[in-house]
Amino acid sequence: MRGWLSGRPTGTQARAEELAQAQPSLGLRFLWRDLISYLPETCPLPAPPSEVCRLQAEHTDLLRALHDACSEEDCKLGEVEIDHPVLLGYIEQGRLLGAASYIFDLIHPIADIGVLVRPEARRRGVARILVAALCAPEYAAGRVVQYMTQDMNVASQLVAKRIGFRLCLQEEGLEIDSGTPRP
Repeated sequence: MRGWLSGRPTGTQARAEELAQAQPSLGLRFLWRDLISYLPETCPLPAPPSEVCRLQAEHTDLLRALHDACSEEDCKLGEVEIDHPVLLGYIEQGRLLGAASYIFDLIHPIADIGVLVRPEARRRGVARILVAALCAPEYAAGRVVQYMTQDMNVASQLVAKRIGFRLCLQEEGLEIDSGTPRP
């Protein structure tokens, strides 16, 4: 592995997939890359439209209908649930078009954002409106606001960029093939 890195200029980064390709004898397989962005404290946020409201237990059926309208993978990645400490929804003509929530616990200073939008309501700015509204100081409660997305989810990356989030970290996953013989 040392030979593979020796040709790289000092201070450059190697991606997990490059390592897996350059060293096949290690039995590594690239799995995923997440992009983690943070919102500067001084970033101006627009006032949310009247369609945005805080969702409570009485909105459970609306949220269930939103989950039913989205794929299982979208629901898993969006991670928007009625029991989250802060949950906002975009309701139009009695239908929940999208929801965004904070995912945090009581001991960590980071509030991670989850967002889920009906397929037919995508590309209308619903996610951007919800995420921007969620970033308001009264909801963030003094926490650092974090937006994480997969590197292949360009639409979600654009949501973050248009609001003013700045990319700060990349997190990558590799899997080791236990059946690969080692040198």
